[in-house]
Formats: sequence, structure tokens, C-alpha cells
Amino acid sequence: RSGSALHKDPLGTSAWNALVTGSKLWVLFPPCTPVDWLRPAADRDVAEDSASCWFLLWWRQLRGRTRQWPVQYRPIELVQRPGEVIFVPARWWHAALNLEDSIAVTHNFCSRWNVRDVWRRCVHATHPMLARHLRRCLGEALPEMHRALAERPPEAAEGDDPEVSYLSSREEPRTAEPRVCCGGGGGAGTGCGD
Repeated sequence: RSGSALHKDPLGTSAWNALVTGSKLWVLFPPCTPVDWLRPAADRDVAEDSASCWFLLWWRQLRGRTRQWPVQYRPIELVQRPGEVIFVPARWWHAALNLEDSIAVTHNFCSRWNVRDVWRRCVHATHPMLARHLRRCLGEALPEMHRALAERPPEAAEGDDPEVSYLSSREEPRTAEPRVCCGGGGGAGTGCGD
């Protein structure tokens, strides 16, 4: 199955996903959820970036435990059907699994609500061209907000790394070697690094 393993959208953006055909299973975690609670157990033979592996090997174990978590950390789990649009707020960890062949349209964006975070991440991350474009557009559309951000740029929240969008239980850098997923042999259609 295809989809996306647990991640948060880049640069503090929000996103929407409109499903045209098929169905998708979504799990969304509030940004205040402790990251250690979301991290899968280390297993060198599993493709952590595979949606199917995340759902089969990690979500199955985690789902029951989340019912015991304090309410502010509990995930939202839902199945998206054709014609439905899902909104993913900025900084929310989420994963999606296509339950069947699916076609969707998705778009990341920033708004007045999250422009401070996007501004900060563009400036602090390795996106100088995007940062210049954001500054120019913001200066034209919302000059007061542009001036305020330029005079007093937002600071990073503790533990917030603007370059991290995916969880990884590995400490060493990823390699290009093939990995086994869910006991399978990898390759086309398995969701194992393809």
C-alpha cells in the first residue's frame, strides 16, 4: 500500500487533501504529543519511511496505548472517502495509508495563522529563495505583518528543529541499501522505499 509515513508538513505549513477516488486511512497527532511516544522501536530491517510498514508494525501497537494517553495527546483516526477534504493543521504529526487505488489533490500553504512559523522556518532552514519570495509576497499583501516580523523575528520553540519533518529511530545516516518491509522482500508495490 502507498501513502505517507508519520511526518509533519515542511516549514510549518498547513495542508489540505481532497480525495477524488479511493479511500485513505489517516492518523493525526496534536503537536504537543511527546515525540518519544510517536517513535517506532528501532528495527534495522524495517523501512521506517514506508506508510504500510508504519501502519502495520507501529500503529497496530500504538493504537491501544493511545486510549490511555491524556486527552490533549490523543490522535485523531479517520477514513477519508471520495469528495471529502482533510485539513492538516501546521505542526501536526500525521500519516496516511491508501486503502485502495486512490487519487487525491493536496496543497501546502501558510495563512495569517501560521505565517510566523513559516517565516521563521524559511529563514532558519536552508530555503533562502523561498524566504525571499515569502518576504516579498508578505510585504505586498500584508505590509504591517511584514514590518512586524522583520523588526522582531519569531524565535524557535524549544525542541523545534525546522529541518526535521520525519521521525527516525535510527541514529546513523540512512543508506541507499534495500530494506525489508513487513517480512516482505521489498521491490515495486511493497511501499518499501519505492
